[in-house]
Amino acid sequence: MSSVVQSISPITADETGTVRNWNLPVSVTLIMVCVFTIFFVNQLDYTDYSRKAAGSTATYEKCEVLEILEQNLKTSSHSDKIIVGRQTIQVSVLSGKHRGKILTAKNYLSTYSSVVAEQGQKLTVIVSEANNGTLKVRVYNHNRSPYLYVFAAIFLITMILVSGKKGLMSCLSLIYTLASILFIFLPLVMRGYSPVWSAIGVVVLVTSANMIFLNGISKKTFCAITGTACGVILSGLILLLYSNLVHISGFNLEEAESLLFIRQKTGLGVENILFAGILIASMGAVMDTALSIVSAIHEIHTNIPSCNSMKLFKAGMNVGKDMIGTMSNTLILAFVGAALSTVIVLNFYSIQFNHLMNSNFVSIEIVQALAGSMGVILTIPITAALTAKIMQGHSTS
Repeated sequence: MSSVVQSISPITADETGTVRNWNLPVSVTLIMVCVFTIFFVNQLDYTDYSRKAAGSTATYEKCEVLEILEQNLKTSSHSDKIIVGRQTIQVSVLSGKHRGKILTAKNYLSTYSSVVAEQGQKLTVIVSEANNGTLKVRVYNHNRSPYLYVFAAIFLITMILVSGKKGLMSCLSLIYTLASILFIFLPLVMRGYSPVWSAIGVVVLVTSANMIFLNGISKKTFCAITGTACGVILSGLILLLYSNLVHISGFNLEEAESLLFIRQKTGLGVENILFAGILIASMGAVMDTALSIVSAIHEIHTNIPSCNSMKLFKAGMNVGKDMIGTMSNTLILAFVGAALSTVIVLNFYSIQFNHLMNSNFVSIEIVQALAGSMGVILTIPITAALTAKIMQGHSTS
């Protein structure tokens, strides 16, 4: 460990000098790496399988309702607030290659999809085009995207107003993370590359970028990146161990049938999707835990330079112990909240405990939640020990 400290101490010795001057170039380099990786991934061989066997294509377009031509509506027997029936409406398409066209659309309202069309309303429609050019239009849903964009913009602006420069860098980190998952990880696994190695690559890239964006190049960043990497890898290894013991894999997921269909078209590694998922899912909680511990130890070291590594380690552990309960509860409650509707159904039908605990759904969710929690818990001593040693080595070097 001392050799590691000595090797990095010239880099991290002066946080206000030369190292800080490298923060912007390194941040720009990381952004360029992400951009070039996205470009490279999208140049790889890929088979477009979105066309249906019948030869028609369907696109989801925005439209404006011009007129209600015919309707037969009534109140649902399940709720007075739900309208069911059908409508025939005239719409003006506002997007896509059919933009500007006036088309007739069918709107079927059910208990599960009740979208009552009104004149002047903006909706999303499915436009299906057959080989002979015939268009078939059906109402899909409300046009929600503008409100979602506004909500996201308010969220980002609020983050910047409250946190200033840190908030701006947090926004950049969030965008970087989403871009890496959507435009690097997903395209790679859809092209048949290993979900595990793809997830590991994205985790390393995202963790390094987020920590550098938020903290610059410093010993804090090095400790946080290392602690996060260790925690995420441990989560994955724990999941791998227990998934073998309880005999679960990606083939046991609820979406397994759809994934197997995609596998036939793309070579998707279905069996490793579960493992890759926990690597990505645990990254946020582990990153938060690692950074909190590193920041606490760094503050103590900055204000009390004489504090030895053992005291720094104990301080980090005390902070971590306070986080274990809340962070573990966060992961478990996230599972319960996401599966609440399923839990209600299972409770209503009085499913036997033995039936429940041996089902694929519950087994997968429990193993995922516990593996993520174990990753968070084990991150604490690893990060505390590493940070305390590096801080102490830095102060005595």
